[in-house]
Amino acid sequence: MKLLFDHNLSPRLVMHLADRYPGSQHVFLLGMGEADCSTAEIEGSIRSAREAIEDFEKSSDSGVLTLL
Repeated sequence: MKLLFDHNLSPRLVMHLADRYPGSQHVFLLGMGEADCSTAEIEGSIRSAREAIEDFEKSSDSGVLTLL
């Protein structure tokens, strides 16, 4: 299983937990440390993806939801 650590956690966790969770990442290491869109844009994306989010929630075999 891969983990994605958010900005509230130390990027060092990726290295410290690599033996147990190889391939994990941190938002800072992926260049996602700074928001590049507004809250309104994010809200709009989430609202327009309502059906995909609901399908993901109902699915027992899905583990990742990506909204573009």
